Amino acid sequence: MAKAKTTAPATPKKGNTVASFREENIPSVRIPARIREGFVAMKAAGHAWVTNMDFSRLSGVNAADLNAYAEQFPDQTHEAGNKSRSKLYWFVSPAAKTAALAE
Repeated sequence: MAKAKTTAPATPKKGNTVASFREENIPSVRIPARIREGFVAMKAAGHAWVTNMDFSRLSGVNAADLNAYAEQFPDQTHEAGNKSRSKLYWFVSPAAKTAALAE
């Protein structure tokens, strides 16, 4: 006797909204959102700070784009070193940055 096939219930499709289009296709929306997701990943991993390259891996945003968008996150970024050899650091929160840079 053949068994009746069971099918999983169909999952509803996410609507094609203007917001979903912008989140997926507009860099000025997509990249800052992924940076904010990177901060969540930092917190989950227990990191107070990471280098630009490490943050690139956590957030999934390439390092060049991180450099371009870092100015939108001045409370959570810090550039150290001289102009020709500067290094960008990302902090999990403004409080972590303040604590790390306190003298």
